[in-house]
Amino acid sequence: MKDILSLTYKDLLKILSEKGEKGYRASQIFSWIYGKGVSNFNAMTDLSKELRKYLEENFFLSPLNIIEKRIAQDGTTKYLLKLRDGSCIESVIIPHPNRITYCISTQVGCPIGCAFCATGMAGFQRNLNAGEIVNQVLTLKADSKTPPNRIVYMGMGEPFLNYDEVIKSLEILSHPAGANISTRSITLSTVGMVPKIYEFAKVTGSYRLAISLHSAQQRKREKIIPIAAKYRLNELKKAILSFQKEKGKRITIEYVLLREFNTSEEDAISLKIFLKGIKAFVNLIPYNPVKGSPFERPDLEEIRRFHQTLIKLGINAIIRKEKGNDIEAACGQLRRIRMI
Repeated sequence: MKDILSLTYKDLLKILSEKGEKGYRASQIFSWIYGKGVSNFNAMTDLSKELRKYLEENFFLSPLNIIEKRIAQDGTTKYLLKLRDGSCIESVIIPHPNRITYCISTQVGCPIGCAFCATGMAGFQRNLNAGEIVNQVLTLKADSKTPPNRIVYMGMGEPFLNYDEVIKSLEILSHPAGANISTRSITLSTVGMVPKIYEFAKVTGSYRLAISLHSAQQRKREKIIPIAAKYRLNELKKAILSFQKEKGKRITIEYVLLREFNTSEEDAISLKIFLKGIKAFVNLIPYNPVKGSPFERPDLEEIRRFHQTLIKLGINAIIRKEKGNDIEAACGQLRRIRMI
């Protein structure tokens, strides 16, 4: 049996057409799944019994199994979700005064191995398929009763190492007959997979791009992000400029602040040089401690000093307000603590 959530609208339309069904049936099915949130084909009462039987016999449709749900003091909710093969992933709902953000995963674990990140320390198991990515959104929506205004692909995994399935999931989530999430409300984060940035720039839609930079000095960046040795900063900058030329959108630069490592005036000047010509917004993220990591969180003075240095250099930067760090749901803290 196949996961119906892995089907794009075009995929479903083709399957139904080959069965002799009218094209509008695809819209009805998408509406039941993504609009009404049903997880049972028999509940799709405007479909014929024959079509419902066909769907029941050939596809599965069910929410992911919620193994654990933890709610932080600030309302951030972290979910440990079990997939059909027993693998586990984590997803997060992040509440803001004027919006709800879902942070979703694209891989079981992560192969990148960033030195400060819990996900990489947990190892890599496999890529998620498009249905498993989409199902995180449906599962969180059904449980919380709060639909997302924004989706960020910033959970477990490197999205551009699972490119085809991620792009497929974007198409499903943004389709007007289904979840109808605006493409401009969806952000993909990457450590800098240069070839895929060029490819992503050609994808239809106003999707946003975030770069996990963390240092604008090549030597330092290689110490914390091994793949930075393959995709060097000068190549990454060219890719960002190309994306920006194609999309005309500001880029988000994610910069985790590591005590006495990437917070000096020299680091700030290097960032200024790297960002020359790039329309960017810098998100400064004070490091969230991870067991087994050699890095520490800077104190408040170090954080403020670096931030003020960037401001004086004319860089648009803010210190990100922390969400969910008391339940290990903050940046760099996601990992499958409970192995099922």
